[in-house]
Amino acid sequence: MQFTRLPAYDDVLPVDSTHYLAELQKLGYIQCGVHCSVLKPHCAGMLYNGSLKTCILLKSHLNSGLVNWDQPHFGWRLLVNLNACQPGWSPFDGHCYFLNMTSDVHDVASATCQQHGGYLVETDSSEENTWLTKEFHSSGGWIWNGISDKVQNGKYRWTRPDSQVTFTGWRPGEPSGGSGSQCAGFDQTGIWNDMGCNQRYRYICERDF
Repeated sequence: MQFTRLPAYDDVLPVDSTHYLAELQKLGYIQCGVHCSVLKPHCAGMLYNGSLKTCILLKSHLNSGLVNWDQPHFGWRLLVNLNACQPGWSPFDGHCYFLNMTSDVHDVASATCQQHGGYLVETDSSEENTWLTKEFHSSGGWIWNGISDKVQNGKYRWTRPDSQVTFTGWRPGEPSGGSGSQCAGFDQTGIWNDMGCNQRYRYICERDF
């Protein structure tokens, strides 16, 4: 596993602990890296404080929306796992994500993700939904996710038939139903809407580490 330090994130911590895999005490820097690389296969990086001998293993890389810039925490250094995902993909909790900026219909988006060894994004928790929004949705418009009721009207499922729907982020009153709105996407607030599958939107592909 290869780590690189990001000096832009010196002396800051995430706004909360939701992106932590573990917080470990009384560890040296090398021991922290071993935990990240061997004991925590979902580890996307680590925060380390040499003075405190404390190590925080992270589910994702940090971005400007995930850290508290107004409250310094001196001595912390961010090191990211460069092997978590290939270049252009972002890691979160054992999965890699890629935002395709080419707008396409839902079926084409799904097929393109499969060609890249993945699938249209499956959002399994509120935490993941929030991270996806902060990581990829910096402007208006919609982004496809992989849920639809194309197979059975009114029964929403992911594009992979063996994937269970454990979380949804529908806007109140959604999904509104009907054969003309069988796919779904989310906006810059993370709220989901159903919409016509032949609309063209950007989309996120997901795959395992």
